[in-house]
Amino acid sequence: MNLIVDKTIRYRTYQKDFGNGIIFVQHLENVTVKDEYFAVAGDLYPDGTMRPHCPKLFYSPLPEGQVKKELGLVKPETFKWFDKLYYIDADGQVKQFTL
Repeated sequence: MNLIVDKTIRYRTYQKDFGNGIIFVQHLENVTVKDEYFAVAGDLYPDGTMRPHCPKLFYSPLPEGQVKKELGLVKPETFKWFDKLYYIDADGQVKQFTL
C-alpha cells in the first residue's frame, strides 16, 4: 500500500486579556481561524474552552438588526469596541452584552 497523504494538523489557541474582565479567544487549525470569541474571564477554563451555559460573545460592527458573527474582524492588539459585543441567548435571539 502506498502512502498518498502525510499531513500533521496543528491546533492552537490564543488568548488576549483586556484587563476589564473580558478575554478574547482565537482557535486555529494550522493557519485557519476556526473560531474566535470574547468571554467573561470567569467563564473560561485554562485551555480556553467555555464553562457550560456561559455565552460566547462576538463582535459585530453592523447596526442593530443586522448583527452577525464573522471571523477575522478582530485585531486584539487594537480592539476597543466593547459596546459592540453580542451573544445569542437560549431562545436563539441576538442580544447586546453590557459590562
